[in-house]
Amino acid sequence: MRNIALLTLMAAVGMTSVAAYAAPSGNGGGTITFYGQAIPPTCEVNPGSSGSFSVALPIMSTKSLSTAGATAGATGFTISLTSCAADGTRVRTMWEYGRTTSASGTLKNDGTATGIEIQLVDWNSGSPNVMDLSKADGAQNSQSVALVNGEANLRYAAQYYSPTGNTTGGSIETSVQYSLTYE
Repeated sequence: MRNIALLTLMAAVGMTSVAAYAAPSGNGGGTITFYGQAIPPTCEVNPGSSGSFSVALPIMSTKSLSTAGATAGATGFTISLTSCAADGTRVRTMWEYGRTTSASGTLKNDGTATGIEIQLVDWNSGSPNVMDLSKADGAQNSQSVALVNGEANLRYAAQYYSPTGNTTGGSIETSVQYSLTYE
């Protein structure tokens, strides 16, 4: 009899614990809905099977960057896409905000030169569009291009940029991560 009373007491305590952790009612809770989309395999990025590569800018005199807002040494580069699954889809580059991104949207120099940053320019519309990498996807001025026959070429340039005109010589090195956005 004592065991039955003990079991009944334990069951009652267990039910109270469950009730204490029940979902709140009224204004104490709600529903969270998660959504997304799965798409077929996208494109292969070339050059380089990993999608990573380097762009060498020319050697420039600091004199060419001696005024605020000056640019020099524009060097074109292309992100070539092949083996894309969805013709007719549009694609653009989304530049990831990171430790090398300045508040003005250029890339900070990790090298020894001072007063010089790297500015990216989009050439996908046929004319240069300076990009602001400090902005969110869709607001960076990165133009989209159509995928045709499973391929696309995203055309850009990197150039030296002097925000203040006060520059000193030295090495210039920076990097940025990117993702592809399909529309």
